[in-house]
Amino acid sequence: MLPVFARTTYVSENALMPATADPRFSEVDASYALKVADRLQQLVDSSSNKHKTLEDWLLGRLSHLGVDTYVHPFPPPEMQLGSRFGWASHRQGRQSESAAGSADNKTGGWDPGLGASSCEVRGVASLESCSAAGLDGNTPGMAAGIPMKKRPGGVNVVGIVRAPQGEGNEAMVLVTPFNVSEEGLNEADALGLGVGLALLKVFSELSWLAKDYVWIAADAAYGVHYPVNQWLKEYHSSAVKCAMHDPLNGSSMDFKWAGVISAGLVLEVERTFRGGALNRVKLLTEGGNGKMPNQDLINTAHYTSTWREGVRLEMDKQEEVERSAVAMFIGSVLETVTKTIRWAVTGIIGHDGGGDGKEHWLQEFLKAIPSITAGGYVEGLATLTQFMQNQALGVPTGAHGAFGNYVIDAMTLRAMAANPHATAKVGPTAARQRRIEQIESVRKIGRYKFHESSLTVFSLFACRT
Repeated sequence: MLPVFARTTYVSENALMPATADPRFSEVDASYALKVADRLQQLVDSSSNKHKTLEDWLLGRLSHLGVDTYVHPFPPPEMQLGSRFGWASHRQGRQSESAAGSADNKTGGWDPGLGASSCEVRGVASLESCSAAGLDGNTPGMAAGIPMKKRPGGVNVVGIVRAPQGEGNEAMVLVTPFNVSEEGLNEADALGLGVGLALLKVFSELSWLAKDYVWIAADAAYGVHYPVNQWLKEYHSSAVKCAMHDPLNGSSMDFKWAGVISAGLVLEVERTFRGGALNRVKLLTEGGNGKMPNQDLINTAHYTSTWREGVRLEMDKQEEVERSAVAMFIGSVLETVTKTIRWAVTGIIGHDGGGDGKEHWLQEFLKAIPSITAGGYVEGLATLTQFMQNQALGVPTGAHGAFGNYVIDAMTLRAMAANPHATAKVGPTAARQRRIEQIESVRKIGRYKFHESSLTVFSLFACRT
């Protein structure tokens, strides 16, 4: 019963902030995102050097927008951490590039493993120093028996919008993961990159920004968590070298910083997406060190999605609970009990209304009785149990988990295939991006601290009647 009753147990002083955000994102900007996605797919699929083509095109577009840009190369994982984030499989599509690069190492090419240039990325001056630091290329633990020195690393592309009204003290981070395979760029990843670039374009044109905005096109060859974690490690490291060697182009770019990161937002598109409308969004977030996630950030996403854009927001649910006959039975009992109580109270009000304030008291009592449905109860219970399990295990369910290592509020928004029963007030692409713009705008107004009741986090997404 707690998820049902908890919705009315508190009032947040920040509850009205989402309404203060006036999104500027239009259908024109949504069309731009779709064109970017189509163009990226065409270029990458037709190229023999797919990852380099993608990187060059993104850098060109970012430079055209007038934002600070650079690439962030990172080495492969030093040990296999299982398949939850996909670290066990390496990028097959870049093995041929790595083989070609190994022949050019003496002329400035890229050593695809933890060779000289990879050691430089780690801030180690020489191969001897690299070995002394425990970064030897023959370090065991990689999948399929492939030595680390023969495994390719990854390259993130980063763009930074400098705030016209800020002093560079604070920043927010947008992350859109992608993975380039032998076949090319997945349609879902292409759309995600289009969304990220379109949002950065909108932010670069705004004059009221008070925080820097960092966009990371994260190379997810080893999963979505690892590249973000590597970038954050470099960002918060005082030992990082200013010159970052680009392994694909053989050039160097300065590592650029923004302000202190106040929040992170990861944007993904469902991997099974093959075209059509996207009007459902799954929210993924966990708190670090046993704490609850920032409720204001979640509330903002919920409000802007459901009530302003007509897009359904969901959380992970435990399938065993959803299919449980016991949970459905309990839900049916609660539905019957609440309906009976509401019917009885309504009858008393109609029969014995007026006089001595009794009617007013009964009406207030009637408002306090939740409208429970069996399906809604099971859905809320499944969400509650899955959330509790994720919190107890402490294993992040997405790239947002990397921000938790640095006590940064973050969440993942994953766009999903259309629900035939959902109705969006606007086109789903524009709605999704306007929602993200509103979230960023609200975060600009004030920096929130977690201070709300822990009960309400579990019940944010219960169906309302």
